[in-house]
Amino acid sequence: MGAVDSGSNKRAIFSDKFSLLLELVPPNFSKSYGYLLTIKNAAQENTIKYEVDIAYVKTIPEKARLFSINKSSKTYLNDTEPDLLVDKMANEAGSVLYPLIIEVDFNGRFLTVHNYKEILERWKTKRVEIKNYYTGDQAEKYCELMDQTITSENLLNWSVQKDFLIATYFTAIYKSYTPSLKIEEEAAYPLVGKSLPVTFSIIQQVQEYLNDLDAIELHHAGVAIDERSINDIEQEQNFALSKSIDPESKPVDGKYTARYMLHAQTKAIRSIDAEWILNKEQIIRVSLHETVVDAEVLLATNNNYPTSIIILDKEHERPNILGNIWKSLFG
Repeated sequence: MGAVDSGSNKRAIFSDKFSLLLELVPPNFSKSYGYLLTIKNAAQENTIKYEVDIAYVKTIPEKARLFSINKSSKTYLNDTEPDLLVDKMANEAGSVLYPLIIEVDFNGRFLTVHNYKEILERWKTKRVEIKNYYTGDQAEKYCELMDQTITSENLLNWSVQKDFLIATYFTAIYKSYTPSLKIEEEAAYPLVGKSLPVTFSIIQQVQEYLNDLDAIELHHAGVAIDERSINDIEQEQNFALSKSIDPESKPVDGKYTARYMLHAQTKAIRSIDAEWILNKEQIIRVSLHETVVDAEVLLATNNNYPTSIIILDKEHERPNILGNIWKSLFG
């Protein structure tokens, strides 16, 4: 994952103690992004695309900030709209989450869903619509699956936390980075189904100078330190079962890289490109790029700022991916 070439001699501006702090410009903060998720293994590659609006709502003093997340486009699976019955139902059922309002700590990390009761009420209405429109065992099973998750606030929080957009955007990047602008910390990412997140040791490095787009770059480079094997993780084991059976069993071989681009003044996220690789075969990529750019950014970059590269209107054959992904989130 290459960085944008740096030809700028402008230093990044930090707060006290070499901190990156999100500055919410009054009266509000709102960003529009194109989002692309790619999941690839030896057998196949699948993608999910949509556009999303993320907005600051308010601050709960000494507790958290509230952000609203709302899809602003249709969801495209391998570049086409859902047409299989199971995908359509999954898309319908998942729509009750939006608008989603979440609580985020002052480092930028997701804490909890704030509008749980609203989501629950939306699901009650949507459930009736789905049962009236779709018939058969599949509809009944999807409704039961959603019932189990949405009627439990803890399970819903866990499901939202596992979403790749939430896991990458609402992570702890707003903090002190030491005089070297580098820190090493552990973080866990929900990479496989219902398995517990995979733990990585990550070196996080802020670039001293702005890049050619007048943006701050934050680079992540991590290796998995999870004791479980790849088989344990794929089988959704929460402990190193393979090691207890075979002492020669090796922990998962995992790599993680990411590049965050932040607005120089507000430190708001302009783009994210992240990648996880497990045992050199399973690859997960997240790409998030602004679709609407501030006028001052275009002026500073001579109108060369690259907006979203996500195209949402192609058509190709594809498997039942959305149903499988929703099942992994809500199963």
